[in-house]
Amino acid sequence: VRAKNAVATDLGTEFVMRAYASDSAVSVAVTSGIVSLSGAVPAQSVKLVAGDVGRVDRSGQPRRDAIASAATSNAWLAGRLIFENQPLTQVVAELNRWFDVDIRVPDGPLSARRVTALYSTPTLAGVLDALTSMLGARYEQQGRVITLHPVSR
Repeated sequence: VRAKNAVATDLGTEFVMRAYASDSAVSVAVTSGIVSLSGAVPAQSVKLVAGDVGRVDRSGQPRRDAIASAATSNAWLAGRLIFENQPLTQVVAELNRWFDVDIRVPDGPLSARRVTALYSTPTLAGVLDALTSMLGARYEQQGRVITLHPVSR
């Protein structure tokens, strides 16, 4: 599979490759078997086994992500959203894709917050209610545009 500047070679496996235009890297999460992940220089590759997540950054350098989990990366296949200590900006980007909305977070302390959450069979209202409760925030919705605001003290 080729995406941007990354090549993932299936060596008898199951994996998910993520390469959204807005992402800074291509990500590959292996659930079974082995994947050879290479970037701009095909001779430089990383072997990924079940449970591993690898990334190819903008420069085309492949690497194993020691922190990421293949189970978390593949949760969307089972209809779940999982965030593990991710910046709110990344969570919002994922929610925008998942629900086809435009969630906005004004710059400030709220945008710097980190999120750890699991949503099984998520709905937009359910996720927004839980997220704003966790963050001490509120949201306003006008059509597809949703703006998160810190709760005034």
